[in-house]
Amino acid sequence: MKYICKRCSHRWNPRKKEKPTICPNCKTPYWNKPTKITKEQTLRIKDKLIDIHNKIIHNTGGEFGIRDDGGLHYAIFNILKFQNRENPIKTAAFVFDDLAKKHYFVDGNKRTAYIFTKILLINQGFHLSLNYKNSVDFILKIARYKNPKTKREIESWIKKYIKRINEKEIDKYLKEIYYDLTHGEENDKER
Repeated sequence: MKYICKRCSHRWNPRKKEKPTICPNCKTPYWNKPTKITKEQTLRIKDKLIDIHNKIIHNTGGEFGIRDDGGLHYAIFNILKFQNRENPIKTAAFVFDDLAKKHYFVDGNKRTAYIFTKILLINQGFHLSLNYKNSVDFILKIARYKNPKTKREIESWIKKYIKRINEKEIDKYLKEIYYDLTHGEENDKER
């Protein structure tokens, strides 16, 4: 059985059969209890998400602006609350579903959901191997008003295209996300 520290996301196999008392990485005795979500954390992540959105709009076109500031703040709080769970695929599906369906921004909601999900997965040690151009059809189905995709369908789609990465590969995948973020779908043919 593998254990995951909810404080530092460290994964380890126990040497003994009984439950560990501390995380071997960060040495906290509260390794199995999620941290409390602070207002500062929520605002910091919200600012990062707005920066990502602004870069997407700047590079791929669209209208700048936040349509639902309170809803965005609440969504970030829920994402942080949900992120403490041990299954990153469920977290990614939750983020994709929430950010793509609910229009917190004036424009670019689905593109922002895609990039934010990829960054979240990389932080958890996974990579969504599809680029934006190949993901567009499914992302549009997520945000569709009539017969939208369910979280379970989003999870199975993510499972199909996800792979575990090691720490040495993270820079490579972050560059790939940056390319997707800065060039968008129109310059994807040159790749």
